[in-house]
Amino acid sequence: YHELCTRGWEPLASIDKYDLAGRNTPTGNLALMWCTGYMLADSVYMLIHAPDGILFLLHHLATLLFMGASLYFGRGDLGACLCICLGEATNPINNGYFISNILSNEGFIGSSPNYFFACVLFVAMFVVRAVYAPYYVCWVHIDQFLLKSNGEGIPIALRLMFAALPVAVVFASIDFLKGLFKDVASGKTTDKAKEAAKKD
Repeated sequence: YHELCTRGWEPLASIDKYDLAGRNTPTGNLALMWCTGYMLADSVYMLIHAPDGILFLLHHLATLLFMGASLYFGRGDLGACLCICLGEATNPINNGYFISNILSNEGFIGSSPNYFFACVLFVAMFVVRAVYAPYYVCWVHIDQFLLKSNGEGIPIALRLMFAALPVAVVFASIDFLKGLFKDVASGKTTDKAKEAAKKD
């Protein structure tokens, strides 16, 4: 967030105020290196504790690809930071959702905390991924990496990837949101409650 704000980005700023495809800065590179370590650690955690979370694993892979390419080619760190910031904005809620699911399934707590986190996660992800991201992330990446001169000097395959990855994450998020809405509407958000409902 700090990297974005110090380089002209604001949540509803004109897309001409900042350059997502520009040359990486030293602090931008440091942010990407730190986030790469976090994403690798989180991916391992997901593989061990939530291997069926395919959408989240794909999100992690897309983010790692974006950051790795940006670090290698020295361009696009601000675009990567924007995707990471908005992707991780809902992460504390998502962690609460996953942890409360595990605790409820193990009988340590009831299902109400998980239902609460599911509701809050749905609202937060809907606002960030379905309302804000299509224009302020996806369109801005397409505009700056493909349509404007900002992307000149970056190989076309990389420019296409930088523009396509945020779009892919938003589309995957919509599928997740549909499933989450169905769970919230049914009142059964924990794995245990869903399994019991299948048996009935």
